[in-house]
Amino acid sequence: MMVGGGYGFHHTVVGVGAGVGVLMMVCCVGLTFGDETSTEKPLAYFPPVIVIPGLTNSNLSYTLADSPTQFKHCPTNQNKSLLWPFPQVADFNKEGCLLEAMGMVYDKETDTFHNKKGETTDIYDFGGFDGFTENFVFGLINAGFVVGETLFGAPYDFRVPVFGNPEFVNSLTQLVENVFDKTGNKVVLLAPSFGPMYTISFLHRKSQEWKDKYIDWFIAESPVWSGTPLSFGYIASGFGPPLTGLHYLYRIMSTETYSNLWLWPRAGESN
Repeated sequence: MMVGGGYGFHHTVVGVGAGVGVLMMVCCVGLTFGDETSTEKPLAYFPPVIVIPGLTNSNLSYTLADSPTQFKHCPTNQNKSLLWPFPQVADFNKEGCLLEAMGMVYDKETDTFHNKKGETTDIYDFGGFDGFTENFVFGLINAGFVVGETLFGAPYDFRVPVFGNPEFVNSLTQLVENVFDKTGNKVVLLAPSFGPMYTISFLHRKSQEWKDKYIDWFIAESPVWSGTPLSFGYIASGFGPPLTGLHYLYRIMSTETYSNLWLWPRAGESN
């Protein structure tokens, strides 16, 4: 575990194991006590926490409007529906349609990412947890954090890296400032797995003055700073049940969700 250094705000905890960062925050940051002469029961203080989830842990919706498809059986029009996590479907063709909808297009001329023509995607419940699948959030709630008061969520479109997701930067900036104004306290950014990469990229885009004013702690749980070899496997051969053809479809999806390239292993002494 490493503490502090280089991130431009008061407290940084990076490289802690899953769940340890939460425990540290609750035990070490979130408890304050009265003076030694006080006879009142010590009060627990819960700093405002914003959770930035890991890879694939943000739910996505999609809508199609005259959207072309390479498969005859896939719809070209679709009312707003759940895209990720994939709903339970028994039809192989239906899952193939969802995989196609997950893909992104990279525009070399503008250096931007976008959905395929006629497709609109969105996240669920930014600021809350209806669009989350991070189980440790329940531990924070059980410890006394209150959703919407001291606990907030910042889901994002995990298919692209931060530089391809300016909406996330704008939304998280507004959320941090709103939470600060609401609580009067600096904000703790808590992120597991892939989330720290998104979080540190977000912080690199903010001025030192802004970070000094609004950010107290950044806690990175099990970060993948050096990437992961799994990204190689996904792009090379896909993943999913063997002998079903889904390996091929998941491989296509992996090559068209560009955060996988952001996760390629890199030289370094720690991960």
